[in-house]
Amino acid sequence: MSEPEIIISSKFERILEADTEGVVTLDIEGRYTYANDAAEFILGVDRSRIVQRVLNQTEWTLTTLKGKPLPEEETPFKKVLQTSQAVYDLKCMVKRQDGKLIVISTNAAPLYDETGDLDGVVGTSPTSRQRMNSRSVTMSFDLAPLFWISSSVPNDLEKALRSQKFL
Repeated sequence: MSEPEIIISSKFERILEADTEGVVTLDIEGRYTYANDAAEFILGVDRSRIVQRVLNQTEWTLTTLKGKPLPEEETPFKKVLQTSQAVYDLKCMVKRQDGKLIVISTNAAPLYDETGDLDGVVGTSPTSRQRMNSRSVTMSFDLAPLFWISSSVPNDLEKALRSQKFL
């Protein structure tokens, strides 16, 4: 890597760390290759452990909004790897190892190498720690985990949760 590339890479790294969106990258084999601070918060796992994982072997689980496991082929990363097309606004939940559920709206896009070949996937999930922490409520699931509403959840879902006295 040349000196200008190192400088650009360093600046890019600082930008990603300052971002409040969770950002992760995976290679085409499904190995996590990068996670920023916000991704650590969403997934509930230190980034050093995130980048030791592959897509289907993690401490967290993606679920549907109804709490059922999200089939691997429906994950944003698999969709991008299979189609080379970006995925936008896929709403799902992250079930963390500590039992907490976090609703996310995730985006994923293909990454290409210098020859134009598919090289991996970048995924982003908007989050607001302050908003998520201030909106924590207990739900009546098996282990009564905390359920955080992220800033990206549509108002109609929030109204439905309020009408059921979840919020």
